[in-house]
Amino acid sequence: MDEKLVCRTGSRNLVPINVISSYLSGHGLRAPSFAADNAVEYPAVADIQRARLALAESLMDMLHLAIGGSEFIFTQSMVVCCSPR
Repeated sequence: MDEKLVCRTGSRNLVPINVISSYLSGHGLRAPSFAADNAVEYPAVADIQRARLALAESLMDMLHLAIGGSEFIFTQSMVVCCSPR
């Protein structure tokens, strides 16, 4: 595993996390959690939606790096082939 690639990919998470955190705290909103009373959805603000998308994309890249190419392909093929339609 390319350590520099992993570090670069991981550091991409910081900007969208800071954008989301700053907005939530600046507007008195709770941070996301796994609690039962967690907020149902994020604010429909363009900057927050872009930050969420960037974060999800970066985290997906980290997942791909963590599980490796062949396992990712196998896992994705199961999702595509075996999903209820």
